Amino acid sequence: MQHVIVILAALLLSFAATAQSTIPMRTVSGNVVQSPSDPSARIEIVPPATYVGAARFVLFGAADCEIHLFVDADASKRVRRLYWVQFEAHLPKFPDFRYEIHPAYTPIRMSGLPFHQRARFGQSTDAPKAGSDADR
Repeated sequence: MQHVIVILAALLLSFAATAQSTIPMRTVSGNVVQSPSDPSARIEIVPPATYVGAARFVLFGAADCEIHLFVDADASKRVRRLYWVQFEAHLPKFPDFRYEIHPAYTPIRMSGLPFHQRARFGQSTDAPKAGSDADR
């Protein structure tokens, strides 16, 4: 049985998005996600993970969500580890919106910024919630 490690680093910050776009704000070079703002951050994923792409979309009609994925796979292309880096913030039309962080996400601080991480091991049969980031 192959183990899959899923690490979700979610930046749950309230930044004001002036225009909704499907073009990612962050850039990736090699194994580094570079965020110029909201917040300014540099996130490095350990090799041998390979960058597989990004998606940016409105999540549940209320949040600007941007995801970057990295995969560590064996020669048969079976995933050994999946790294999911997510930036998320409520849209300006919801100025009073606040996140309730699920207890499964461990809060940590890196460079003075709040991050929430979750590690899962093994195969999952969990069906993603319709319209969620995992469903997307």
